[in-house]
Parts: sequence; C-alpha cells; structure tokens
Amino acid sequence: MQDREYLRIKVMGLKVHYDVLPENNCAPILTGGFEKRAPVFGADRVREKLGEQDAFQHFVVECLERIESKLDLLIGLKEREEAGKSYRFYGEVVDLGGGGISLKTLTPPDVGSALDLCIFARYGDPRPIYAVGTVCWVEDHKDEKGEPYTVAGVEFAQINEDDRKAIVRLVFQTERKLRRSRTKAGE
Repeated sequence: MQDREYLRIKVMGLKVHYDVLPENNCAPILTGGFEKRAPVFGADRVREKLGEQDAFQHFVVECLERIESKLDLLIGLKEREEAGKSYRFYGEVVDLGGGGISLKTLTPPDVGSALDLCIFARYGDPRPIYAVGTVCWVEDHKDEKGEPYTVAGVEFAQINEDDRKAIVRLVFQTERKLRRSRTKAGE
C-alpha cells in the first residue's frame, strides 16, 4: 500500500473501545483471533512450479492471493461480530482521519503498543469500524476540574478499505458542515 496523507478533523460523538494486543502479536491482522490463517492453495508452491514461464499464470496466482486475503478479513470480522467481543478499555475520539485517530482515555496505552480498535458513533450509523493501530504518541492532560486524562495518537496499521473510505467521507461531511456554519456566522 502506498503512503497517503489524510485530513484529520476534530469530531464529536464518536466513542472508541480498545484492547492492547500482546507484544508477541507484532503483525496483527483483522481476523477473529488475530492470527493469520495458513494459505489454502499454497501460492508459494504454485510459483515454484511455474518458474518464470507464464506471466498470466503469475497474475492469476496474485489475484487469488488478494482474494484469499480479503476473505480472511471478512471471515475475521464475521467471527468477531458473532463472538460479541468485549473490550477492556474505553475512550472518546478527539480527532479522526483516514490514517488514524487521537483518543482521549483514562487508561493510557504505551507508545509502540498495538491496539485492537472498535470505533462507533453514539448516534447515526450504528455500524462499528474495526481497525488495528499502533500508538505513536501519548500526552497527559488535565480537564477543567484538574482531573487527569491522556490523549494518544494511533496510526491505523490495518483497516478495511471500506471503513477507511467511510471515515474519509465523515471527515469531509464534518468539514463541509463547519464551513457552512462559519459562512452563516460571518454573514
């Protein structure tokens, strides 16, 4: 995947539930148990037998690998949905973009830790967004009453592309609403 720049925007009304993934799970993927399934059709063996002979057959193998990867993701999401996974930690989304989130929490995660995220709105679209992210930074703050809280920046390591597009749409919708309200206030 190519690196992209995403607009980030402050949002209201989004909650995030999360778990810290074990350190030995250094390459988490979005499947039910976060463990990649072994390839079914053995693409490596097929490549060895093909050699460098047929470009079309190599193309077909690559397509099958992408399809298998997408199926793993969908199966994992379905397993998670059926299992009704519960999360140990909760927070609020401070800002959001296609590349990650900032979340406000009372339970600060460590920088570099991997998080299993579930992002959802208190109102509107009830469909949660699942992602795996890496904590890039953590800042301690105090609210108006002097109560401590933490804001953590999380970069998405894995997210379904449809969910990323939904986030980008939400960001642009929110930005349009803000611009309209600024325009009306200036009139």
